[in-house]
Amino acid sequence: MKINSDKFEPEFLECIVFIKEITEKLNIPFILIGATVRDIIFEYQHGIKAPRVTMDIDIAVEIDTWNSFDEIKNELIQNYGFVTTDDVQKFRYESTFIDIVPYGNITENGKLVWRENQNTMNVEEFLEVYSRAQTIQIQGYAEIKIPTLEDLIILKFISWKDSYPERSKDAEDISFILKNYERTLDKNLIFDNYPEIIENEKFNLTFAGIIILGIKMKDICSLNMIDKLKNILVSEIDEKYSLDLLIQMEGNVDESRLLLQKLLEGIK
Repeated sequence: MKINSDKFEPEFLECIVFIKEITEKLNIPFILIGATVRDIIFEYQHGIKAPRVTMDIDIAVEIDTWNSFDEIKNELIQNYGFVTTDDVQKFRYESTFIDIVPYGNITENGKLVWRENQNTMNVEEFLEVYSRAQTIQIQGYAEIKIPTLEDLIILKFISWKDSYPERSKDAEDISFILKNYERTLDKNLIFDNYPEIIENEKFNLTFAGIIILGIKMKDICSLNMIDKLKNILVSEIDEKYSLDLLIQMEGNVDESRLLLQKLLEGIK
């Protein structure tokens, strides 16, 4: 997929070029993650306006040791003009912030333990996400990998669960993806490949699209990840629990519950 560079702020493009140069020099695979991917897929690929546009950058890097993370950090600071912040994984270049999340052999059982504060992050899915990633070409600048839309929402669910209540933006993105997923699909293929779902949902393409999204998520995920997603959905749908995700998704709680129910239908 090719995207015109005029879609992005010049400072963002500079940072992408810097990251690409550093990771290629150090032979470290990286993938763009976070809200920028949402913007690329929805707004720049499908013309669907995102609820908020961000030019901050989140990347995941596959590394074996903290030495590799230090090499990236040193390159950013010494050769590219970045400065550190109060967050160990966050760096700033002028007005742009970049978050770097390590994954790979540096983790244990899919968990990353930050050496500075012993905080943990669940990054077990990143190897699979990278293997399924799509490549985009920012014309005139760089070729980078981003998650598929199905993988993006999986990452959003895991990130929200791990970091609640701090990651309310993940909940908002989950809501936005669910409400707009069907608009990213080829309508002819929907009717050709999923006629029973369309009929069962009384031609409500939003609900049908969410069920199809769940089916596609199930097709690509490990059994362990499917169980995690099911547990999140069941606990957030059930009125016996606190409904934290539904509340942070914004809008009507009952409508948000219905969106999650339709996703669970597809995953089951």
